[in-house]
Amino acid sequence: MGNSLGGGTAVRFALDYPDKAGRLVLMGPGGLSINLFAPDPTEGVKRLGKFSAEPTRENLEAFLRVMVYDQKLITDELIDERFALASTPESLAATRAMGMSFAGADFELGMMWREVHRLRQPVLLIWGREDRVNPLDGALVALKTIARAQLHVFGQCGHWAQVEKFDEFNKLTIDFLGGA
Repeated sequence: MGNSLGGGTAVRFALDYPDKAGRLVLMGPGGLSINLFAPDPTEGVKRLGKFSAEPTRENLEAFLRVMVYDQKLITDELIDERFALASTPESLAATRAMGMSFAGADFELGMMWREVHRLRQPVLLIWGREDRVNPLDGALVALKTIARAQLHVFGQCGHWAQVEKFDEFNKLTIDFLGGA
């Protein structure tokens, strides 16, 4: 199970160790979506890059606001909590390294959409219709190429489907993971 980069990490694990990976639940996963209609880089990726270059509370807030459809979820308390975690030297170094990997000449070689046809386990793709980090159109290639994939789209939902649609997300995920 993984959201965004965590979804990409789960896919990479399943591709590298297919006998150790079971069902996958992927929320707006990175690395396997192709933006067919949305601009690339997306608004979310641009905001993350700006925070990485200038790690201010304001830039983090702008990034967090791109993550959700429901702006009420982005409270001062959440911003402060996330900023404290994201502004440690270790976090900033990791964010910069991730950003540099996105900008590298061989970035496209690491995109997993070329490989996901090899996944044999059931895959539940979950997307927020208003996702501005990994937009919904990015789900289409994954849905077409992963043999046992299904897609669930939440309306009025951004990149944090597991937060914005908490109850529905949990039911959907539990039903999928408990299925035959």
